[in-house]
Amino acid sequence: RSLRGYACQVVRGRVCQPPMSTHLGIPWLGWVVYPIHRLLKRRNAVKFTRRFAQLLDLYQDRQITFAELDASVQGWIAHVDFGDTWGLRRHIFGSAVDPSGGAPRLQQA
Repeated sequence: RSLRGYACQVVRGRVCQPPMSTHLGIPWLGWVVYPIHRLLKRRNAVKFTRRFAQLLDLYQDRQITFAELDASVQGWIAHVDFGDTWGLRRHIFGSAVDPSGGAPRLQQA
């Protein structure tokens, strides 16, 4: 029996998929995992970008506190810190950060 034939046998009543080549990346929990790096799925970045814009609007309208805004942002950063996301974070947060000193352009309420 070949490994491929063995891997496609019925497992717990379900037919499993044949082994995938890792160079194509394996989707796993919102990530695409490659042998030497991990990338965040696009939909995760798009969803947070929209959510971040909404949070900024709520903060500027004083409907949420800076602590609530910061908690949401820090939670997402902790999640995406698992992968190779420096460019993504720079892109998303670039408009909310002053390039001269890195200080937020927003004033705390």
